[in-house]
Amino acid sequence: MSIDVEGVGADGVQAEGRIVRVRREMGQRFKVLRLALGMTQLQLSEALGVSCATISAWESGRNPLDLVILAEAAERFGFTTDYVARGHTAGLAPGLADRLFDGSISLPPRTRRGRPPTPWSQTAAE
Repeated sequence: MSIDVEGVGADGVQAEGRIVRVRREMGQRFKVLRLALGMTQLQLSEALGVSCATISAWESGRNPLDLVILAEAAERFGFTTDYVARGHTAGLAPGLADRLFDGSISLPPRTRRGRPPTPWSQTAAE
């Protein structure tokens, strides 16, 4: 017997898709914050005591952000966990908020696999 709860089948496919989407959105906001802080993945990884691969996995949405580290980073760098989780901007440090919304931060275009295009892939497509 299959139980349907609010449009989600027993297999949880819709719920899983939503989780992946939310994780990806949180990762994008985390990346935008890193860029607004003027930090590389290496610099941020050293400041937080994690590997560059961990930062990359969080930003791409491959892995969920560690909530303890996120809370420590928020306190240290002047952003809120609420911004990363839901995009709410209240409580951001004034200078950081200015950098987030002045139009100077732009993310590279994404390819089908979620990676920025490389020069050789653009050449091959032409």
